[in-house]
Amino acid sequence: EKSSKSYQQNVIGVISTEPGVLLGKDATSSKPVALAGRVPVKISTENGEIKTGDFLTSASLTPGVAMKATKSGMIIGMALESYNNSEIGKITVFVNPHWVLGALTEDGTIASNEENQIKNEELGIVDSFVEKVKQALASLGLVVENGVAKAREIMAEKITAKKVETRELQMIDKATNETYCSWIENGEWVKVKGKCETTTEAKAEVKTEAIETVESPLVPIVPITPEPVKPAVESVVE
Repeated sequence: EKSSKSYQQNVIGVISTEPGVLLGKDATSSKPVALAGRVPVKISTENGEIKTGDFLTSASLTPGVAMKATKSGMIIGMALESYNNSEIGKITVFVNPHWVLGALTEDGTIASNEENQIKNEELGIVDSFVEKVKQALASLGLVVENGVAKAREIMAEKITAKKVETRELQMIDKATNETYCSWIENGEWVKVKGKCETTTEAKAEVKTEAIETVESPLVPIVPITPEPVKPAVESVVE
């Protein structure tokens, strides 16, 4: 059967028009399938211009036609010619069906053949694999640099750590289920009702109240005039 979707995993080869060696018994209902080697293949530019050395996979728009592979998945082989035409054409392909990861770009797609060659020259096998994993994670929003993972949000049932460093702490009241944001400012704990990302105005109000409290007028001190001390009365004996 012809391939019917992109990156089809059960693709095993390409129908050959002029097989050099035909193995197996003759059958009127069968087709000679090239499992490896150089074979002309129908291709399209559905997934972009094809250059020599690009990986090819099954196309999604036209059954039985190959296109350029731009992400990890099942491929049918490598293009031995370039092609840039809006119509379906035919080029020589080195057939070698297998799953490929490829050198990834920052957005998670497979790099071009030229970029692949540069990366392979600069990196060893282990380093190349690590680089591919890092780039794949980056496409999901997780960046790892020098052992430090950076992500916008992490959800977990439990987090165990020897040291936690944070600027703000968001907690939920167990009794009322209300959200509070807390932080330390000038050595004092501050607590504001609401989520931390929406408490900017509340923080400003807290600062304003603190300033107004400091600048409030003091109660004037009224001096008290002491009463004159009366002289002691001497005792008189008659």
